[in-house]
Order: sequence, then structure tokens, then C-alpha cells
Amino acid sequence: MQIRRFLATVGLSALAVLALAGCNSSTNSNSAQKSDVKVNTTGFPIVDKPLTMTLMAPSTGVVNWNDMVVLNDYAKKTNIKFKYTTPPSSDFATKLNLAFASQDLPDIIYGAGSALTPANEVSYGEHGQLLPLEKLIPKYAPNLDKLMKKDPSIRQSITTPDGHIYALPLISRGGYVILVYRTIVV
Repeated sequence: MQIRRFLATVGLSALAVLALAGCNSSTNSNSAQKSDVKVNTTGFPIVDKPLTMTLMAPSTGVVNWNDMVVLNDYAKKTNIKFKYTTPPSSDFATKLNLAFASQDLPDIIYGAGSALTPANEVSYGEHGQLLPLEKLIPKYAPNLDKLMKKDPSIRQSITTPDGHIYALPLISRGGYVILVYRTIVV
């Protein structure tokens, strides 16, 4: 259980760091407020001043995301609090499409799965709605970068036809999930 909690914290930390690192080049309206945030690339906290970010994910149907112990622990360690939008899984694709259409995007899209195809990623990336991550990964997610160098099929599987990486993958090793599938930094 401790290892899973640690891996969840590390995975979510990587997402937050990548999202913050990308704020300078994103067109998201929330980015203007976050573009001057100093990101600590190692250790905790990730940011020195408390920060609130938005995250959209399908509802687990089990517990409210605000009540998840690991996420609350993560918020304390990182100094980043999340405002969650968690529509039911059955409505997630529709809500996500509406978010893109209305330009009312969260900072992070988590667990998008089949609701966001590589073709959508390319289209939204071309319009500045999704942030290419490939240049940020070496600095802000060095362990993922090492893993992709060790196993090039990982990079290949998450690189879209336009040559960019917009989503972080699910990687399972030894029965543990290292990163969560189809997580998008907006």
C-alpha cells in the first residue's frame, strides 16, 4: 500500500510539474495567473507559494476526489491544491468535448482514455489547446525520460502523428502503475 501511495504521489507530482512548466506557452486563461510560478524540479514542495490548479477526470463513482486521502496528502506535500471537475464516466467524453468547444479547459485532463484520440490531440494541439510535452519531459519528468530511453516503444506509443507528445501513458511494471494513462496537460 505504501508503494502504491508513493507511486501515485510521484505520478501526480509529475503531472503538476509538467502543467506548471507549460503555463508560459499555453493559451489557457488560467495560465496567465500561473506563468510566473517558480517550479522546484526536485523534492517537495513543487511550488513555494500555495497554488490552485484545475483538473478534469471521470468520476470514480466510489468517493469524492476532494475526500481522497492520497490526493489530500499530495496537496500538502506539493503546495498545490486541485479544484476537481469529475463528471460521471458515462458523461465524461461529452463534458470534455464541451470544455474544448467552449475554451473552458482545466489545467490537467486526467484519465481521458478513449475520450481523446490521437487525432483529437493533434487538432487541439494545432489550435494551442493542448501543450506539447516532449521538450518538458527531460527536465520535469526525468524518470519518465529515462524509462522512454530504456524502452523506446513507450515514446513511440504516446507520440502523435504530428511528432508531439500531448498525453502521458499508463506504464505498468511489476504490478504497479507508474503513470496514469491518457493524462493531458492543457
